[in-house]
Amino acid sequence: MDHLNQDDFLKLKSLRKKVNWGIEKQRVELLRRVINLFNEWNGQLPNLLDVFRFYEIDWLISEVISKHMTDHGEDICLAEGLIDFVISTGYKNKPLVDEDGKPALNRTTPLHHAARNIYRSVKLRRVVGKLFKIYDRIDVNYIDESGTTHFHVACMSGHYNVVKGFLDFGQDPNQLLTETGESPLLLAIQYCECNNVVELLLRRGADPNLTDKFGWTPLHWICEDENIDLSKMLFAICDEKHVPVQVNVRDKLDRTPLHIALMMHRNRTLMKILLRRGADPNVVDNYGLTPLHMSLGSTTSVTQNEDDFVEVFFNINDEIQQTVQVDVQDHAGRTPLNYALRCKHLKTAEYLLRRGAKPGLADKNRSTPLHLLSEMNDSINLAKMLFEFSKDEIWWSSGKMNVNAQDVRRGLEVGPQAQASK
Repeated sequence: MDHLNQDDFLKLKSLRKKVNWGIEKQRVELLRRVINLFNEWNGQLPNLLDVFRFYEIDWLISEVISKHMTDHGEDICLAEGLIDFVISTGYKNKPLVDEDGKPALNRTTPLHHAARNIYRSVKLRRVVGKLFKIYDRIDVNYIDESGTTHFHVACMSGHYNVVKGFLDFGQDPNQLLTETGESPLLLAIQYCECNNVVELLLRRGADPNLTDKFGWTPLHWICEDENIDLSKMLFAICDEKHVPVQVNVRDKLDRTPLHIALMMHRNRTLMKILLRRGADPNVVDNYGLTPLHMSLGSTTSVTQNEDDFVEVFFNINDEIQQTVQVDVQDHAGRTPLNYALRCKHLKTAEYLLRRGAKPGLADKNRSTPLHLLSEMNDSINLAKMLFEFSKDEIWWSSGKMNVNAQDVRRGLEVGPQAQASK
């Protein structure tokens, strides 16, 4: 060890000696100084175990991950620099053993801290890969109090070789997180969208139908993320392995993957894939909403230049000879036609009428489609169509559309009586 490095080494030992490890404030100050010292270190590197105990090294790394790993410039550089320095010293974690000589697996490591913060920084996924150079024992799958293991962390950060190593060693591909019920497959889809890790897990026996505590399956998450390639891969591999993918699993709100696909993005490709795979177009959620309701109330619904999304929805169901119930009323009594008019989707409303939507159905406030039309401009042609359709069908309790119905919430009347009262 050269003279300059000896000075650095003695300084490092002095910094540690001055710290009462039981006082957090002193530990935090030590971390700051250690980062600076490591950043300026020259020459031969130290054996960290000559200065720190293993749990102290764990704390330094965990703290730098929890407090400094953000997507902001200098912090990330300093934090990652400390981890790189530890790796360059050759430090490797050596597990404690129990009285039988077996590794004690109940332990929270920096990898667990990284997993808890991985949503905060995309750079943490890269850092996790570096941490696996320190905690490199695939035969030692540490588990923390939440039930998260190093295998789970590898899956959620997308580190293929580490995941493969655990599986080759005999790791159960369906080990769930205790607190959340998330499976390794769900973690890989939800956090990193690494198709190669997802494929590996599926081919090694991951169950595509396991649900988390919210009732979401991997397919729910795929639809939420709008990941078409992943959806195709999921079905292709499961077909190859003769494992059925349950497309109508309901979450805690009774929503299926089709609900999610139409509510979040109105993604045509996902819609087609799900319907052709047997998704039920008429299933209702806790609020009485069908996938058709969802598509009309979507945050990405078109309000100006309407598209033909609903028409495509019906065409796919026609193709597979599946009937769409067009007049399902949600818990507020609103039909898809009601939703279309509220969103001013007049072309879609016209299409729903031609598909058999009943124009006289009132919601719980006794508001009918005609009430909604009366509040719009340029809706005369659609209003005429409502009356035209009412000639030939029997709707509502009166047998015809009630043009004098009053919207009790707004006190709004339409029809001849309303005109006479003016």
